[in-house]
Amino acid sequence: MVKFPALAFLVVAVTACDPYWGFRVQVKSPTGQPIADAPVEMACVRREPKIVKTNASGEAQLGGMGSTYPPECTVKVAKDGYAEQQFTFDEACGGDRKNCKTKSREIQLQAPAPAAPAE
Repeated sequence: MVKFPALAFLVVAVTACDPYWGFRVQVKSPTGQPIADAPVEMACVRREPKIVKTNASGEAQLGGMGSTYPPECTVKVAKDGYAEQQFTFDEACGGDRKNCKTKSREIQLQAPAPAAPAE
């Protein structure tokens, strides 16, 4: 009698109950076109940065263990030829990460500001 399938089911069932948060970032050009391969970096205090790239639809998914978005995190979006943009989960949630209903954010990248003329 083999009991491994029952044990595997129990392990999956128990770990499936752990809370997990997810956040989708949609990156677009100034004209509203999706931007593929844009690095989206989540940098949090006392954690290793996590970098994902947008897909062909300009979407990237961030996520992690826990029931709320992590504190003290900055999400940066950068792509060559565009000005970098960033936000925090506190900003995305209006200062209330615990009761946040926001699950995504659209970022419309802009052309970088012109360089100041040399003096």
